Amino acid sequence: PIQLFSSEQIKELDRLTCTLQGITPLELMERASIKAYESIIKLYNCSEYIVVVGMGDNGGDGFVIARKLYE
Repeated sequence: PIQLFSSEQIKELDRLTCTLQGITPLELMERASIKAYESIIKLYNCSEYIVVVGMGDNGGDGFVIARKLYE
């Protein structure tokens, strides 16, 4: 089964990851976004994409994904 986490749990996991790996939240976001981009490219062979993000702190992730798709 897939384990789901609350937004509070995700924020704490992000904080712990940054602390343990000695990276900034921006670096963590870039890393995660690049992995998402790589999955998109692997799963879908399209010439055009539309990136839509929901509410919360995922606008930056969407921007990185859109940037990578544009490149």
